[in-house]
Amino acid sequence: MKRVNYLCTVLLACIAVAVAASVPETMSYQGVLKESDGNVVADGEYELTFRIYDEETGGTSVWDEAQVLMVEDGVLSAVLGSAVPLELPFDTTYWLGVTVGQEEELAPRIELTASAYSLNARTVVDGAVTTEKLADEAVDEFKIAEGAVTAPKLAEGAVTSLAIEDGTIELADLGPNGAADWQILKWDGTQWIVADDYGVEGPIAVVYGEGGLEGYGDHGAVSLSIADGGIGQSMIDVDAVTSVAIEDGTIEFDDIGQNSVAAGQIMKWSGGRGTWVASEDSLGVATVNAGAGLTGGGTGSEVTLSVDFAGTGTATTVPHSDHDHDLDYVGEGEEDSITSTMIGAREVKSADLDSLAVTSGKLASAAVTKEKLAAAAVTSAKIDTSAVTTEKLGKEAVNADKLQASAVT
Repeated sequence: MKRVNYLCTVLLACIAVAVAASVPETMSYQGVLKESDGNVVADGEYELTFRIYDEETGGTSVWDEAQVLMVEDGVLSAVLGSAVPLELPFDTTYWLGVTVGQEEELAPRIELTASAYSLNARTVVDGAVTTEKLADEAVDEFKIAEGAVTAPKLAEGAVTSLAIEDGTIELADLGPNGAADWQILKWDGTQWIVADDYGVEGPIAVVYGEGGLEGYGDHGAVSLSIADGGIGQSMIDVDAVTSVAIEDGTIEFDDIGQNSVAAGQIMKWSGGRGTWVASEDSLGVATVNAGAGLTGGGTGSEVTLSVDFAGTGTATTVPHSDHDHDLDYVGEGEEDSITSTMIGAREVKSADLDSLAVTSGKLASAAVTKEKLAAAAVTSAKIDTSAVTTEKLGKEAVNADKLQASAVT
């Protein structure tokens, strides 16, 4: 095979200039591959390596890319940058070198023309794009970054009603427009104007809450509320109060009407009617009879029974008759009638005892402790001769506080 030593090339215009960093920049390349005798090479696949230099000869390439291309009738086409992006600034002169297979790089190198340098347009100097540079309607919503249109960018009167979304203007968006305190916006037939807050009959000076309402105000927003007890009978509609509105356990007997019930009758639920109806108290007590020892009874709604007392006394209680009364009752003037079982714990007080009533014979052994004696209660006159023995006194019962001066001789 003859050595390939000549390559007729034509650089075409850049077919893709990326504006986003994620999209690779590419450049079209087309040429004719010939043998050294001037004849085009045979059809088939050829491996070509493309290199870009910033020097016409020598030096080191700043970009290179290998591709396997189909050649027909000597014509080859390549898209430079399809494998390795052309991430060069294109702000200086570059030369393209081409190598076929393992042959030496073809000479001379090809100087890149202006079409390649259009890649430099991916960056634009601030302010370079003026109104005159833009075609009509060239800038659509996809070309404008979010938040890019600021107040200085808008011309006077540029924002019309059609541009404002309905219901999006808040009170905070409204300027004072020369309004004084408590003035309002009012439509005068052609435009909105600032005006005093007058009603049909003139300004409202004061608002008072009356007739079940409470509240007061003389400017701004005035709030009225229902006063405690402000809702009367005439304000409540028929059937307005339901069970849910009634607090449990709050209905008194006085709140329930007679509902055509006669004396002695009751209110009974009628499942068939689905309501309460008046009825005889057929399941109640019909008659109360007075048994032995009782008087009274009857069939009315209220029946009274009383004890049938015998004799002429004034007692209103009935004593038991099935036990010995002497064990529970004290015989007036009867000696030794009060026994220990009749006296409850701590029931005997000083006021219950007669003077000189408690003698040594009446006291149980060790009954009188020091807690039972009042201060200075035990005098010589109170103690019988030899009445207080060792057995009668509890341990440490008599101390200095329990004795009067000179009481013990």
